[in-house]
Amino acid sequence: MTKSTPNPESPTPASPETPESKVQPAVTRAFVDGLEEGKARLLLEDAHGEWQTYHLPAAVLPADVKEGSWLELTARSTAAPTQYDSRGPREKLGRNDKGGNFSL
Repeated sequence: MTKSTPNPESPTPASPETPESKVQPAVTRAFVDGLEEGKARLLLEDAHGEWQTYHLPAAVLPADVKEGSWLELTARSTAAPTQYDSRGPREKLGRNDKGGNFSL
């Protein structure tokens, strides 16, 4: 049995650079304050040092997350998926908007 070694003369082609790949993603830490009924309650520190509460579906979090865990959240802009058209959901939100105050 012989070991396979990489061939320096045939490099792996680089993936094409996109505008999204040039921008560093935003990274922040979040504290998992609670997990109830399929929802995660996260605390994130804002620019003023205040802790703000946000809710996410627990299904989008890693399987080992539990109450008291810390998360590292990463976000970056990306191109819209070709199978989705954002006009539909935005129009629906606009029709249902009564113009009042809201909270997250």
